Amino acid sequence: MSSDLLPGLIGASYRGIGFDMPDTRSEAGRRIQRHLFPGRDQAAYDDFGKSPNVVSIEGVILGDDYITKAHALEAAFAAPGSARLMHPWLGPMRVMMLEPGEISFSSRELRLARITATFERIEAGTASLIRRLSLLPDLASGLAAAATTLIEAASSSALSGIGNKAAQRSSRIVTQTLASGSGRRGPLRIAAAAYPGGATAERFAAGVATMTSAVLAATPALTAGPVGRAAEAPAPAQSLDARDALTFSLDLADDLNSAIDAAPASTDRAMLAGASGLLLSAVARTLPYTAFDVPDAAMLARSRILATSSKLADRSQVQASAIAPQTLDVARLAEDLGTEAARDLNEIIGRLPRLLIVERSYETDAFALSHHLYGDDPTGVEAGYEDIVARNRPRHPSHIRPGRIEAVRR
Repeated sequence: MSSDLLPGLIGASYRGIGFDMPDTRSEAGRRIQRHLFPGRDQAAYDDFGKSPNVVSIEGVILGDDYITKAHALEAAFAAPGSARLMHPWLGPMRVMMLEPGEISFSSRELRLARITATFERIEAGTASLIRRLSLLPDLASGLAAAATTLIEAASSSALSGIGNKAAQRSSRIVTQTLASGSGRRGPLRIAAAAYPGGATAERFAAGVATMTSAVLAATPALTAGPVGRAAEAPAPAQSLDARDALTFSLDLADDLNSAIDAAPASTDRAMLAGASGLLLSAVARTLPYTAFDVPDAAMLARSRILATSSKLADRSQVQASAIAPQTLDVARLAEDLGTEAARDLNEIIGRLPRLLIVERSYETDAFALSHHLYGDDPTGVEAGYEDIVARNRPRHPSHIRPGRIEAVRR
């Protein structure tokens, strides 16, 4: 992901070719014709209806493969007909290129190509009026169903014994990943206790779904039902923060994506891809209830979700020749889910206060620091003091240790 090289970049794609879109603008209005007549001071106007929605983008391709991607994007620009543009803020849309796009290189910017293109959006009728609503719940349900179907299809495409062996190997990978997990201990304990294992493909899919349901059910902010076709999870003995559940699901999905490459057979790889899809659907269910306090945390979540969904989509497409069309459904839904999650997070990031880092070489009093930062508005000093204490968690508010102190810009 380019965001790993340069944090803050936002992913987009055109005809399935990914790039980053730091800047974009749209034109909207009506087609008005003005008429001027001799001897009259006032003009006359004719309204010819809504003007085309023009979307202009400025993108970048960053990384070692930037030349290969630039050639692919050049071919995409030259392809005839309308195409799908995955817009990081407005979501997927059908567009038509109005004029040739530009791809530029510079000796002052190594491993980077710049893109400029202008599209005309093709309206999708009345469905576009409700496009502003988040599609994450529907995508989560669709991905969970497609992932479960993929696991069962992988088993049915092989002999019964081979399918059961693959399910047992995949189940063992999940169990080992939970046992060796270095993430947050609360979700790991709940997931390990709820995961029943699976000797068949059906039991493996139900086991992963039950495990994710248990983590979601332990999050008070959620009204979590089962993910996929699984039985109701038992009531948890402890509660989780939504961010803990989100981080756990992302961590385990990443681990399973990595395990796909080392799987011994296509049946195993398809089952692991399905399990990763179930976990990614849990991420989508958790995201709307996750509270972010600063943009850095939301941008990290956006980067991780995009990376995880992209890896799952890539690995599912590789398996398409072995087990189709279920893998293609998982790949498409995973990519759409990542884009929709990034679109929702972009809205959140713009409303969050910026993080402020204060370096001190001596012990600092939290209240004195709050006066220094927010003293121009006395009404905000107490709230600033409470925020500094909550973020840095000193042993005593009047003795914050030397070093890095976190606060927010107000």
